[in-house]
Parts: sequence; structure tokens; C-alpha cells
Amino acid sequence: MRAFTVLDLFEPNRQRLTLNEISEGIDLPKSTTFRILQTLVDAGYLVQIDSMHYGLSHRILRLGNCVLPNLGAREIAHPELEKINAATQETVALSEFLGTERILIDVIESTHALKLSLRVGEIVGLDLGATGKLFLAYHPEAQEKYKDKPGFSGPAFDKDIAGILKKGFAFEIGTRFAGSAGIALPVFDMNNKCRYSIGIYGPDSRLRPNHDKFTELLKSSAQRISAKLGSTLTLP
Repeated sequence: MRAFTVLDLFEPNRQRLTLNEISEGIDLPKSTTFRILQTLVDAGYLVQIDSMHYGLSHRILRLGNCVLPNLGAREIAHPELEKINAATQETVALSEFLGTERILIDVIESTHALKLSLRVGEIVGLDLGATGKLFLAYHPEAQEKYKDKPGFSGPAFDKDIAGILKKGFAFEIGTRFAGSAGIALPVFDMNNKCRYSIGIYGPDSRLRPNHDKFTELLKSSAQRISAKLGSTLTLP
């Protein structure tokens, strides 16, 4: 496990690390760290660039190419959607950011007679629902398209966006369907970008009383999905 901790220290802006930096990063003595580094070099996962620096080898890239095409966000997230649906009996969905819109890529519907029905493949504007507002918060470049719509510019909107980023989730009532509500949390990819969102959707009469409980369930699942997608971020 210590070896994996070493590999996690490397980032796009930290491609070369010294023994001191790695030792501090994994909180181990230099002697122990050096032995771990030598093991990784011998196994072909690290290369010693010069007398001071280490970097990831092309073997890591080969492993990444083996995994990513076969294990997408939907496959990773679906078991988490099943857990949330079983615990809440509400509609749960995974959405993907598409620039100025979003697409539903997985849905498990509520078992209640009164429910919010969503459809896989449905493309929705970011001006509708908790998921749309969440994506606008994490992708400010997308806000330009909606700035002329009522409620999507000005101090109140800016405060709303800042609140989402601080809390780490969006909660909207009646912005997509009358009487409906949604709670959405970000799911980050290997570049630590909010590419996906996981959310619970249903009648306001059921979601509002369970807001805190449902948010915590979503947060735990979003964190696990993000980690499996390669993100190193911790949700607020």
C-alpha cells in the first residue's frame, strides 16, 4: 500500500519529485522511502530521471490504457446508485457535463407511485434543476449562455453559486417541475474536474424533510465514485 501512496503523489504539475519531497509526502523516513522507490524502479513503475528526481514510467500509461476503455463512469457509479435508491426509495441519476448542457447517463427510478421520472439519454439545459445549477457552479465558463435568463446573473445568483461551491452540493425546488426537488453533488474525474453529478430527485414533500440524510448518502457515494475515476479531491 505504501507504494501506491508514492504513485499518488505525482500530478500533471508535479511530474518530477525528489527523495525529500516523496519522504515528506508519505510521512516516512528517507531510508524507508528510498527502499520503496527502489522497489518501484526495479518493478518498472518509476524511473530515476537523474541523481535527484524520480518520475512515473510508461508502464503506468500502459496500465491506464488497459483500464479506462473498459471501466466508464456509468459502470463505476451504478452500484452506488443502487445503494442510494435502496436506502431512499427515490429516483437517483448520474449526469454528465456537456459544455452548456447535461445528459443523463444512468437512472434508477423511485419505487413510490408519486415520483420524478427521468430518462437515460435525455439532454437538459443547465438552467433547470439542481444538477444544472451544480454544473454552472463548477464550470463558470458555461454561465455565459444563461446570463440573460432571469435569475442567472447578478448578486443573488453569484451568492447562490458561491454557496454551492462552499457546501459542495446544490438543492433546488420546483425549477424543473412544479412540486419537485433535487439534491446534486459533484463527481470528479482523473483531472479533478467536475465532469459528472450524482443526484436524488423527487417530490419536495419527501426530499425536504430528508435533506440532510440524503445529502450525506450522496456525498459518500460521490466521494467513492470520484476516487475510482482517479480524482484526488476530497468533497467539502
